[in-house]
Amino acid sequence: MKRHVILLLSIYALCIVPVSLLWSRPVVLSAYLAVISVFLLGRWHSKGDVLFYAVAFMPGPVGEAIAVRSGVWVYSNLCG
Repeated sequence: MKRHVILLLSIYALCIVPVSLLWSRPVVLSAYLAVISVFLLGRWHSKGDVLFYAVAFMPGPVGEAIAVRSGVWVYSNLCG
């Protein structure tokens, strides 16, 4: 049990720490998270999970890009 908790916390850190450090470099952050996602999906999930992830993966970012482009909401880089 303790080993499992340490593994899960390590995976959590592998996802959260880069978001905190790379938020101002979205392309690098996206690439990093894509690699982590592929690894985790390949390691611990079934084909159905991978299919569900893939189906949600495309329309989510595309819909967000369309909404931002059309002015529904905006993102601002306050540090840049």
